[in-house]
Amino acid sequence: MKMDENPDTRQVSLLPSGLKMTIRQGETVLQAALRQQILIPSSCRNGTCRTCLCKLVSGEVTYT
Repeated sequence: MKMDENPDTRQVSLLPSGLKMTIRQGETVLQAALRQQILIPSSCRNGTCRTCLCKLVSGEVTYT
């Protein structure tokens, strides 16, 4: 993730597709994808089933 112009958002690139999306403060990657009509694998919508599990290539993850 990298800083966007707005300090309350982050930019995320999805690989290998190269799609980029903005994540708002307090929002999960899945929530941001759905809001921006980007379809990524998901099932339970809360991380329990791990369908949406992905690998972090660079940056860091913060939990709120």
